[in-house]
Amino acid sequence: MKSNNPFDAPLIDPAYYTSPVDLAIARESIRALFRFMAAPAWKDVLIGPTAPLVNDPSDEFLDAFLRNVTGSDAHPTGTAAMSPADASWGVVNPNLLMKNANGLRIIDASIYVSYVNFLKIIVKGLSNVRSPLFPARTRRRACTLLRSALRTS
Repeated sequence: MKSNNPFDAPLIDPAYYTSPVDLAIARESIRALFRFMAAPAWKDVLIGPTAPLVNDPSDEFLDAFLRNVTGSDAHPTGTAAMSPADASWGVVNPNLLMKNANGLRIIDASIYVSYVNFLKIIVKGLSNVRSPLFPARTRRRACTLLRSALRTS
């Protein structure tokens, strides 16, 4: 969070390539793709790599290239584990309150429940509480928690 204003966009840092191993794996993936494309089966199908990836680029060049082009079009979901309230692990408790924070309730698709196989995700915001995409039990639980939170705030 960059502020206490709930309408401000969150600060999201996916931490791409913060580990040298990540870059090494990505570089090798590009080089493996080149080896794959060099197979005789592709001779009449592929012309060759496009710039700037011609002439066996150096590690330094590939690192810069990867840092410049890597991104995600996926909306991260299932990244915050729900755990028992007294557990030392997990992000939220069963009441969807964020651990080690005061009064912050998370109700979106980032929540996943690791100790109840039936429940896969929690509703994404108030607008989806009535969505038929979520099981009735999930919708009822989220509505109950939201009503309780509104009464106490």
